[in-house]
Amino acid sequence: MASTFLMLPIADENTQETQHLSFYNLKNNKPYNLKLRPNLENTQFRCIGSSKGWLAFLDQTLESPFLFNPITQTLIHLPRNHPDITKLILSQDPSLRPQTSAAVAIQTLLFTAKLSFCRSGDSTWHDLPNQSKTYYDAVCCDSTNTLFALAPGLEVESWSLNDDSPTKTTIIRASFPRSLQVSNEAFPDDLYSYQWYLALSPAGAGEVIAAVR
Repeated sequence: MASTFLMLPIADENTQETQHLSFYNLKNNKPYNLKLRPNLENTQFRCIGSSKGWLAFLDQTLESPFLFNPITQTLIHLPRNHPDITKLILSQDPSLRPQTSAAVAIQTLLFTAKLSFCRSGDSTWHDLPNQSKTYYDAVCCDSTNTLFALAPGLEVESWSLNDDSPTKTTIIRASFPRSLQVSNEAFPDDLYSYQWYLALSPAGAGEVIAAVR
């Protein structure tokens, strides 16, 4: 996919049947339909992420997450019994780096979010060590196999995923810009809701960007 694709709803609102995945090419203004593998048709699942060319889904019947490459039709099952996953990302492309790639899940339970990971062949999820009380978002850098997670106080924490037991390597404490302080005063937490996002700068500049909506 040479340009950005927008994923459309994966199931009919009335029948909930899923026969194919629909994408919209923003550059060419053209829709594309990619047929599902036969064993995925009519399965009730929801999308919980897209990363490194893969789509992440949660089978709502089996409470089982899995990865699906819509181009190659490759399917990778992840450890089961993880119904609280709200987002799933990949540290690296598992088809290119199967030994070092890790799937990282954000689990949201009530008002807190935790991070866990698994690698190829794992039968269970593993909690990352030394976590903060909650996280807003997370991204992975492919070239360094590093996870960045946004914690309260606009802190960015990072873990190296190159080792079997990942270790927290960095905590970046950014100062709040004046514009953000003004917006917090104009839109107090008790009256408004907001969502934080984390992103990596394009073209490998090595910067981590936090955004709020």
